[in-house]
Amino acid sequence: MASDPLSWQERCTDTLEQAVTAGGTTGMTHWESFREQAERTGDRILIADADFSYKDLRGLDLSRCWIGRTNFTGANLSQASFAQTIFRECDATNATIEGTNFRNADLQGDGLVLNTNRYDDTTNMEIARDKMPDSIGAGLLLAAERARRTRLWRHRKSQSWVVRAILWLTGYGFSFTRLALCGVLIVLVFATGFWWAGTPAIEALLASASYFMSLNTAFTSPGLSAIGTAEALLGMIFFALLTTILVSLFFDKN
Repeated sequence: MASDPLSWQERCTDTLEQAVTAGGTTGMTHWESFREQAERTGDRILIADADFSYKDLRGLDLSRCWIGRTNFTGANLSQASFAQTIFRECDATNATIEGTNFRNADLQGDGLVLNTNRYDDTTNMEIARDKMPDSIGAGLLLAAERARRTRLWRHRKSQSWVVRAILWLTGYGFSFTRLALCGVLIVLVFATGFWWAGTPAIEALLASASYFMSLNTAFTSPGLSAIGTAEALLGMIFFALLTTILVSLFFDKN
């Protein structure tokens, strides 16, 4: 570690401020050079008492840092990395965090105020529940839960095509759009089969929907009845998955 922590903190903060002021490739190179020196000496980068409000920090690597009492309000943090970084008493209200990486960062309590809607699907919010900030937008809170759930599923031993198909259909337990479309498609496919067998179109559609929802139908033909039973089984699987998604959406699970 640096012999004088205060001087090291000031040096880290000054270097980052210089990099942000320089901007572009020059600023990026300046900061990366400093990070390489810190990594060689084993010193953790300390940023404190800085004001980067409405500044451009795009693409900067600020991973594994300690950042305290720093203002990022309205800053552009797109594509920046804060992976494994510890925040204390920082504010990033209305900051742009499109593609920003917060994986395994520590934002707990008042570590980082993250009330912003300027994020996208590439923003990495894979953060432990006990490291989440007290003040965070609802959308980001959902994104963090989705990231944790996705990681959990991806690290499970079973990766058969059936499991992968279910994960894709359910959006890792957060979306029923694909599943709903799949249900409609099943009803239409079986309705087409009933119609092809000679059943009037409307009756075929109603029969298919009834079988899918496990309701009684008027088919007495053994062949059509067997096909309907197969559709009923698919319908049971459909509603089981739908129930799982609804539980995921409305109930918090560990």
